[in-house]
Amino acid sequence: MVRSFILNDEQRQAIEEYLKARPSMSSQIRQIRLRAKKLVTNEGFDAMTSDIELLKRLAALKVPKGRRALDVKASFSVRHKK
Repeated sequence: MVRSFILNDEQRQAIEEYLKARPSMSSQIRQIRLRAKKLVTNEGFDAMTSDIELLKRLAALKVPKGRRALDVKASFSVRHKK
């Protein structure tokens, strides 16, 4: 089960095991580390963190369920056969 859009479970587990034991660096860890260094030193990291903050604010919005008359009009309707 993937919890992130950045790392999959296998990568996350490999990084955690490497950081605990610090064996010789595998090619997988080396590749992830290189991508992380490029990301952190680039303006992409700042953009990504600001996007995460925006997504958190969007997810936290309290949106009322249902509609009031003339409050919000639907642009289309779906009709179900009875």
